[in-house]
Amino acid sequence: MTLDYLFEEKRTIELSQMVKFHIQNKVVLITGAAGSIGREISKILAFKLNCTLVLLDQAELPLYELQEELFRKGVNCKVILGS
Repeated sequence: MTLDYLFEEKRTIELSQMVKFHIQNKVVLITGAAGSIGREISKILAFKLNCTLVLLDQAELPLYELQEELFRKGVNCKVILGS
């Protein structure tokens, strides 16, 4: 399998449908939620899918800021400070 195959538009659409099927209406734990990648994944899941988010990170202030950002946009999530 080549990288070109993984990034074909058709594969991306099928992957998105698969992810939606497995995550929608579920509880999703995101570790490293306050980091750059975790933060973006959190936002995508919060706004695109109807799932409950549990955000875990060791960085207290960025985690709090993410929680506040999501809360202001109507997303209720659980936050766990830890490592």
